[in-house]
Amino acid sequence: MKISVNLLKQLGKIDKSNEEIVTGIKEHIGEVESYQDLSKDYSDIMVAEIKEKKDHPDADKLGVYQLDTGEKKLVQVLAGDKTLVVGDKVAYLKPGAKVPYTIYTEEKPFIIQSREMRGLLSDGMMGSEKELNLGNDHTIVMRLPDDAPVGKPFAEYYELDDFIIDVENKALTNRGDLFGILGLARELTVIFGKPFVTPAWYTDDTKNLREEQSCLGLNIINDAEALCPRYTAIAMDNIVVEESPLWLKSALIKFGYKPINNIVDITNYISQLSGQPLHAFDYDKVISNDPNKSETANITIRMARAGESILGLDSKVHELNDRIMVICDSTNPLAIAGIMGGSETEVDNNTQRIILESANFDKTSIRKTSMMLGLTTDAGTKFKHALDPNQCIPVLKEAVRMIKESTTGTISSDIVDLYPTISEPREITLSLSNVNTHLGIDLQKDTIVQILKNLEYPIVKQDDDLLTVLAPTWRKDVTIKEDIHEDIGRIYGYNNIDSILPLRNLIPAKDNQIFALKKKIRQIFADSGANETDTHSFTDIPTLEKANLDADKAYKLKNALAPELSLMRTSLIPSLLVKTQMNLQEGYDKFILFEMNIPHIQGYEDENKLPKEDWHLSSVITSIEKRSDSAYYIAKRYLEKILSTLNIQDIEYTLLSEFSEENLSEEIKNSMYMFDRNTSAIVTAGDIVLGIIGEIDNKVKGNFKLPKYTAGLDININALNSIDIKNNKYTEMPKYPESRVDLCVEVNNDIQYKALYDSIYKDINNDDINGKVTCLDIYKESEKADTKRITFSLAIRNFEKTLNDKDIKSITQKVIKRLESNFQAKII
Repeated sequence: MKISVNLLKQLGKIDKSNEEIVTGIKEHIGEVESYQDLSKDYSDIMVAEIKEKKDHPDADKLGVYQLDTGEKKLVQVLAGDKTLVVGDKVAYLKPGAKVPYTIYTEEKPFIIQSREMRGLLSDGMMGSEKELNLGNDHTIVMRLPDDAPVGKPFAEYYELDDFIIDVENKALTNRGDLFGILGLARELTVIFGKPFVTPAWYTDDTKNLREEQSCLGLNIINDAEALCPRYTAIAMDNIVVEESPLWLKSALIKFGYKPINNIVDITNYISQLSGQPLHAFDYDKVISNDPNKSETANITIRMARAGESILGLDSKVHELNDRIMVICDSTNPLAIAGIMGGSETEVDNNTQRIILESANFDKTSIRKTSMMLGLTTDAGTKFKHALDPNQCIPVLKEAVRMIKESTTGTISSDIVDLYPTISEPREITLSLSNVNTHLGIDLQKDTIVQILKNLEYPIVKQDDDLLTVLAPTWRKDVTIKEDIHEDIGRIYGYNNIDSILPLRNLIPAKDNQIFALKKKIRQIFADSGANETDTHSFTDIPTLEKANLDADKAYKLKNALAPELSLMRTSLIPSLLVKTQMNLQEGYDKFILFEMNIPHIQGYEDENKLPKEDWHLSSVITSIEKRSDSAYYIAKRYLEKILSTLNIQDIEYTLLSEFSEENLSEEIKNSMYMFDRNTSAIVTAGDIVLGIIGEIDNKVKGNFKLPKYTAGLDININALNSIDIKNNKYTEMPKYPESRVDLCVEVNNDIQYKALYDSIYKDINNDDINGKVTCLDIYKESEKADTKRITFSLAIRNFEKTLNDKDIKSITQKVIKRLESNFQAKII
């Protein structure tokens, strides 16, 4: 929000330097984004009068003008505007002056120089509105009023010798009263130790405006009282819409507004001054666009209906719904309440009668509407920070006064004021000793009372320690005594409070178990050569469908950053598949990607009926090389490395095609169709389902142009964290070496790997021996082959002795015999 220091000083009677004011804002109010000394932009620009005019002898489009700049000699300037006449007052930019508005940067501004044009010297320039940064017209030289004093600095005459401060809006989040210069002037005046004197017009809330001619009908109905606590309006006639006077245009430009016309500019000026937005409707357009064709202007405040839309002042059509408040005639929307007017009733050069609106709207409703429509306006920004409904009438009356002064406008109706529940000041009692204890200072009672009086807190009652005050209605942020403590500390100055560390028991912070677990997993993957990704949490329908996922289960974003980021992703795997495809296209032949993040599934909720947000570990493994082994086992090795490092035991892998969907969570049901059902497994630890691991479905691999050797895993980190991990008991280091045996068996395709694994594991683990089983390879001669060959590596150790060949042969024969008996296995 841009602030004019000249106006601040005028309203608050502040006699501080620009630098002191900037410091005061930074230390007591909020962040200052930037500041600008406008007088530097308009230095070396003077008011001048044309004394002589003649045509250029060698250029038909150039005029030669002699200017009186207040110096002894006239100055010769050449210009392309031949409409200038003797006696016109203009803005003269002398050689060395910087042009306020150019396409050049601040580091390399456009500097006026004396130059020869077709044989004649032009000693400077006469500025247009655009070049002076006071409008958009650059075709002619800007004329100044006849009473402009020749030789006076242009900036001084038009109050452009100002200092503009841009305050960060976010710093004023809870202070709706500071979104007007009046509120900031009040605050700064108190900060600098003086009481603020509120302008008389701002405290005059009487409805004492009389009709000055025949009454214009104005009928207003408020069907949204909960969201529109107050709505006031007045009708005016004999309006002449024209260009605003230069002082007003100058003021608006300093505020960052674009001047439009005198009516709109007055509403914008008063809005910036008071913080209360105003809006002007064309009275005749309201009547003519109303399907009822009444002679009375009908205004209704209500919620929009499904299917309604409005063409806004931004020339865009905005689709409405029943959560958006609108200002309507008897049937159709005229404006989006508190945010933007409609183009069908905007004030233009033909407007003769207006309806001037000053209203108060619910901040939450305005904020939600702004987000739904993706529409940010100055009015909406002010309303969504909670404004004082009691300022509606004073601000409306001040705008009427300015319009009457600016045009021949007359008041043509009473003030219509719909204000069913009056906002009253809140009574709050505070303890003076608690104020000092809370702030860590030692202020005297008189000092605290004076600060509160300066801030316009009326004192209702006071005794030795207690003080009862009324919080002004414009201070919507003050609801409890601690808010007043903060006000006192802020005005006193936090930088004046000694920094003393509080004394308290030091309790060590507990690690976030999920973050600690993620850190371990990240290290395991990194040590194994995997690459971590951090992709968008958003995706789109085509990507989900390519991954065999149901897009209807994804949350849809109201205002997506881009079409390809319109949905919240339901799984991390599709994002990894996209990155896998990209890396393959870049020439990488084999790699592993992993990511830890939170997917969101519509309808998958926690006990509080909020979207469940479990952390997931997802990974994709791929290689374009022809390999005899299965990608599933590479993924399994990574997972087992994690599980063994975390000491998670009793892990079971159940073939996806054999697992009952009834026992699966929504997230597993959502993800399972990305995996091949015959080469993928559900991973469990006891009765806890951890996730899914396996080869990517062939259709999905085709959609993403991935090689055959591609697998993935999707593990719920929250489920991992929920496992009660038992600490390993102490065992002696083995005294005797282990022996290794490789065993290759041929079995029918319907025999599951897990059944073979369990059989072998049981035979090599008993009271005397301990063994481990690892799958080295699974081989099929062709896709249509009826059998497959699986090669196992057995690592066997005896606790009491070194195994000899006879012992190993005996154990191996036992394993083979059981495999042949139970599975009709053939030993290769």
